Amino acid sequence: MTEPAAYSDDLENIPNSDELLRRIHPTWVVPDELLGSRLTSQAFEDTRKPQKSPCSVSVRRLAPPLDALMAKYPDRSFAGLSAEFARSQQQGICLWPAEGEPGHAYLHGPKSSAIKNALAKQAKYLGGPRAWPIEGDAPQAQPPLVASHELHAPQVQQTTPPTPPGSDLP
Repeated sequence: MTEPAAYSDDLENIPNSDELLRRIHPTWVVPDELLGSRLTSQAFEDTRKPQKSPCSVSVRRLAPPLDALMAKYPDRSFAGLSAEFARSQQQGICLWPAEGEPGHAYLHGPKSSAIKNALAKQAKYLGGPRAWPIEGDAPQAQPPLVASHELHAPQVQQTTPPTPPGSDLP
């Protein structure tokens, strides 16, 4: 694949409403104390080997169905990211179809640690062997333990209207 002098941002063919898919290597999902697991910023690094190229993604509406992709890449998980969010991180997206992958595109632009971290935090788990929650899905604090006798529905106390004084006399 010949690298062009400059990649473009293809807003016409890849609108902000498009979802981008990224294949996730198992080592890019790591344990996290708060979330259980998380996606690392490595997931959005540019490719270095065999030759340097921008981060590969697929435009979901142009890609094969997700279940077909998961069958083709059984050891990979899949992340979804909106084109709009990627662009908000100064990333351009250009369609770059590859053989068998008509929705292949490049996510290009400078990727500082802050940008890669933001992309990883925003990427949602779509399927595959290694899951991770998105940051807003952090496990909630558990409610305090309740004694077993408190678990039953409260009993309704029946009240009778007060009896007027003297009405209970024969």
